[in-house]
Amino acid sequence: MENARATVRFAEKVSLKDDEVPQKTDAQKAQEEAADAIPAVRKDTLSNKKRSIYDLASDSDDKAPASIHEAAERGLHKDIIRMVERTLDFEIDQRDRYGRTALMWAAEMGHIETAETLIDLNCDRKATDPQTGRNALHLAARAGNAEMLRVLLEDLEKEDRVAFVNEADKNGITAVFLAKQKGDDGLAAFEYLMECGARYNQQAWKQLGELPPMPPSPRTPTVPATAFT
Repeated sequence: MENARATVRFAEKVSLKDDEVPQKTDAQKAQEEAADAIPAVRKDTLSNKKRSIYDLASDSDDKAPASIHEAAERGLHKDIIRMVERTLDFEIDQRDRYGRTALMWAAEMGHIETAETLIDLNCDRKATDPQTGRNALHLAARAGNAEMLRVLLEDLEKEDRVAFVNEADKNGITAVFLAKQKGDDGLAAFEYLMECGARYNQQAWKQLGELPPMPPSPRTPTVPATAFT
């Protein structure tokens, strides 16, 4: 009987009449309206999610990419396939305003499936950035991404693979030195490049000393640094 009374008291306590429902204050309403006014991309920027220049240019992650470069940087491999299928003689190695190909963006951002898709579509994996002379392999090595390096190298003939891993940028730097520069984070990438025939010796490393400063990513000038934390 006591439990039944307690249940009735609880029901009476939580059953409010319409005129007893607490009303929001003007301050609370204003705060909610302000929160709703924040664009979706800004909400992402305020979170811990890594943003890219192409992401920030879009209203939301659901918006279709405007170019193959945006699709590659965002890892939207299915959109790339649709672009190719819908366009006669689609140029898979077209350059964006930074002189980069789609594969370069996929390699730098670590989008494995996107890189595989571009390679299947016969992109030029050895294409270089006109500013730095770096190719997709350099960018993957700089990121310390051993898995991406495998995607770029594993299906090449041994002679082509050795030549590719030893291609130098405009400063004479090869991918293996960029991986070495990453320290422990680049160890797996460094070891894989050595297995693929990369030429490296301690004396050359000492002569280089500190490698030339890495050129800033094209994302940096147009997006606040806080957007990438």
